[in-house]
Amino acid sequence: MKKLILVVALAAITFGAQAQGKMRIGLKGAFNYTALFNKNVSDQGFELDYAPTTGGSFGATFNYMLSESYSLDVNLLISGHNEKYDLNLGTEAKPIAGTVEDKLKYIDIPVLFKLGNGHSAYFEVGPQLSFLSSASETKSNDKIGSVNYVKKDFKKDFSGFGLSGVLGFGADIKLTDELGLNVGLRLGYMFTDATVEKNSTDVKTLSANPKSNSFDSNAAADNISLNATFNHTTSDNKFDYKPTTRAWAGLNIGLTYMLK
Repeated sequence: MKKLILVVALAAITFGAQAQGKMRIGLKGAFNYTALFNKNVSDQGFELDYAPTTGGSFGATFNYMLSESYSLDVNLLISGHNEKYDLNLGTEAKPIAGTVEDKLKYIDIPVLFKLGNGHSAYFEVGPQLSFLSSASETKSNDKIGSVNYVKKDFKKDFSGFGLSGVLGFGADIKLTDELGLNVGLRLGYMFTDATVEKNSTDVKTLSANPKSNSFDSNAAADNISLNATFNHTTSDNKFDYKPTTRAWAGLNIGLTYMLK
């Protein structure tokens, strides 16, 4: 499936370049709101809450004019996708504040059909291929200033490949005959699971006694990330894996040059 998508994308790019002979190349950056949504995480109640998290991306853009009205836009981006959680290490009556932050890095390749002629409003839509390059997690106790672990490698808990849908809109601004400025909003949603399902024997529970609402601070560090532990654990501490959705939305800015 991945090979088929790559072959189709490359064939379309080659056809567009040969057919029209017009191509823009440039740099693109983005500032995104990023999230990793999971039903088990959402159901944890006072023990765990999502915190607003951001990430950025930067890379190259290649735009192939297929006609005067539309083009194929391909980006090669190094993207940071993060998720932070507010964690309660105590009870609801006597909370002990903590945080968990996952930092993922992807190589993202969106292949987008773009409606617009390079110097006006545009709309873009298409698939994105994503390849995970790194994943780490930091767990800390904010109340007493202790840190359980910092940037511990948990790449094995996350899927190495993802397929997403992307759509965006914005404006292409003509600066000179060759230079163009692109400003727009882009949204993405990964259709494939962002995390890896574990066997129940591989997942340590957060508490030996679920009713105590206490946490084993070393469980994640010794076995799997706390993020993955929650993905496998229901609010009543039973094993029931739920897939994770990667989603993002943000401001994209690009600078392009027309090749002649």
